[in-house]
Amino acid sequence: MDLSSQSSSSAGFGFELGGVLCTDVELLEVDSGQIMVRVNRDEIQSIRLKYGTQEQNVLGQVICGSILISSAILPLGRLLFGMGMGFAMSYWLVFAPMLGIYLIVGTMRKGFFLDIETTKGDRRIIFDRKLKAEELELFLCAVEKVYGLTIYRHDAESRFSVKM
Repeated sequence: MDLSSQSSSSAGFGFELGGVLCTDVELLEVDSGQIMVRVNRDEIQSIRLKYGTQEQNVLGQVICGSILISSAILPLGRLLFGMGMGFAMSYWLVFAPMLGIYLIVGTMRKGFFLDIETTKGDRRIIFDRKLKAEELELFLCAVEKVYGLTIYRHDAESRFSVKM
């Protein structure tokens, strides 16, 4: 766990853990060096730590995944019954169902995230899925103490036998 101060290009120093960076000016979700979500601290009304599906649009992903899987069923049937549609179609038969399965399985993975209510609407900042509850609690305590933020945890506590 890295609770050391780190510099941010747009704000001073902050704490970083599991892809989430908190500075004196903003909260950021960073993935592979790219900022995915940015929330200014003056816009924050409340922050809740939650544990659950981290995807924003679960229903949309399941529908798209199902369409991709089912789109290969008809060509696969024709191919199996001797009415092959050529070499180009065989790529579709392999990659479409794999992408569909990936989308559907992605909606089942769970982890910690911050549900942030702002003046401009709700935002979600996602932590790394491999994060342990104890590391997260240390990070949140440090952020609360240094930056004066209140992070409600009761939604996430009920998911674990570990007291946070």
